[in-house]
Amino acid sequence: MKKIISILVAVSLVFSMTLTSFAITKSDAYTKIAKKYEDNAGDWIIYGMGLGGYDVKASTIKSFKANISVKNPTDYARTVLALSAVGQDASKYVDKLLDYDFIKSQGMNGPVWALMALDFYGVKDKVEDRYVDYLLGIEKKDGGFNFSSSAEKYDVDMTAMVLCALYPFRNDEKVKKVCDRALDLLKDCKSFSSYGAVNAESAAQVAFAFKKWGVKEDKAINQLMEFYTPVGFKHIKDGNIDGLATVQGFYALGMYLEGGAEKAKIKSVTKKDGKITCKVRTTYVRVDGKRVKASGYTLMLAKDKKFTKGKKSVSAKKLTISTKSKALYAKVKPYVLVDGKKVYGKVSAVKKVK
Repeated sequence: MKKIISILVAVSLVFSMTLTSFAITKSDAYTKIAKKYEDNAGDWIIYGMGLGGYDVKASTIKSFKANISVKNPTDYARTVLALSAVGQDASKYVDKLLDYDFIKSQGMNGPVWALMALDFYGVKDKVEDRYVDYLLGIEKKDGGFNFSSSAEKYDVDMTAMVLCALYPFRNDEKVKKVCDRALDLLKDCKSFSSYGAVNAESAAQVAFAFKKWGVKEDKAINQLMEFYTPVGFKHIKDGNIDGLATVQGFYALGMYLEGGAEKAKIKSVTKKDGKITCKVRTTYVRVDGKRVKASGYTLMLAKDKKFTKGKKSVSAKKLTISTKSKALYAKVKPYVLVDGKKVYGKVSAVKKVK
């Protein structure tokens, strides 16, 4: 009998280890989805790529830009978020986000995503105050938000989205009180559901909001991962792979992993007549929760890939940096000047000098 029990225990352990081997890290899940969709990436995927610091191919951006189609308020907001996240010019789509009547035509989704896009792009306009006042005015009695004006109780997804939209205005006392109530609601949730179903999208929105607000708990992102499959996310556990769940899960992972910080990217680094010239893509740095265009870049050079030999650094307030050096490898770190001091962003990948 003891022998049989020992065998059963051993089999159980092996089975447990086998199951564990199928587990995937959040980082690997993010990368797998990015690779799957990079040849056919829509706005949410591009946005997620930018948030998570994924090395987006030029062909991916070109294809996305060629297929942009905007009609509704949230179309404009998503386009601005996507283009801005990967350092592309989104200026021609911004004006529509300042048209109050147009934005309000899509219900509360319009102001929510307009505020998020305007903040991410870096625009300050008086119309934002109108969007904020509108959102504050539709808070439910329980302290949350719901897309349905007739609903008495809050909806998890919309409450999380409103929290993200109002985050830039958190220093306003009225806004802070509303957001504190909404955050308390979400923190008290044991699981995240909408319309009676525990689902991936609800978990994704809360995980995004928690990261933005600095909430130190992982229950939302962990719930999201319960819906992951090797090809994306399911809406519900016993359902099939779902497009909306996948894109929302993807950008939530990007936010969770990197907090929206953008990694610097080197376009090219070449050497001629003893001088190294490095060309850098425009990069944005997160400063106090805001996305700020880099003031300049620090080029770091070395003779070895681990940057232990023949190191040299030079900074410049431009996208092309040149200096004399015998280095073989380069990387770049963006910075923003805040009160005369450099606040650095995420360093680029190491690139070999050609």
